[in-house]
Amino acid sequence: MSPNQAFTRQYRAPISDPASGWSADRRALYLLRPEVARPLSIDPVVWPSAQGGVEIAASVVAGPSKAEAEGFAGSLGQAEVPSNEAWILLGYDVADSGFTSGLSNCGYRPDLDDVEGLRRDWAPRLNAGGLFDDLEHAIAFRALSDGRIPEHAPFYVYALYKKEAPGSG
Repeated sequence: MSPNQAFTRQYRAPISDPASGWSADRRALYLLRPEVARPLSIDPVVWPSAQGGVEIAASVVAGPSKAEAEGFAGSLGQAEVPSNEAWILLGYDVADSGFTSGLSNCGYRPDLDDVEGLRRDWAPRLNAGGLFDDLEHAIAFRALSDGRIPEHAPFYVYALYKKEAPGSG
């Protein structure tokens, strides 16, 4: 699979790292699926860059409006996607314009949020990396995040891709 648009961010990151810094307490506070050992995200605090990691790319795919998403994506200075490279969609993250993930870096606090309800409603929609596989689910969560975390609004939906290794496709 190849993205049909330009990337807004490219970096290298580890796919699996047992010593990822995600303790059980941190996962319980920040993740809708606390069992995810290595969350994937556009947010560099959640999924930091690493030398020797796999090549990751992201593109803005939705925002408060199509025009706002396109304007924001254009402001990031997109890089063209080489047509001879294969990319695998990892999923969709929801983050603000500074890449702070509303999905995995804004916390779910019982004193402020219905954590049980959020996990019941949203955790089944997340994949093994803690990302949405379905764009419509990510768009709905983007709107929820705008209301739940107004200090970070507006949120955008980012598609995250992993560069396919030569000979694996």
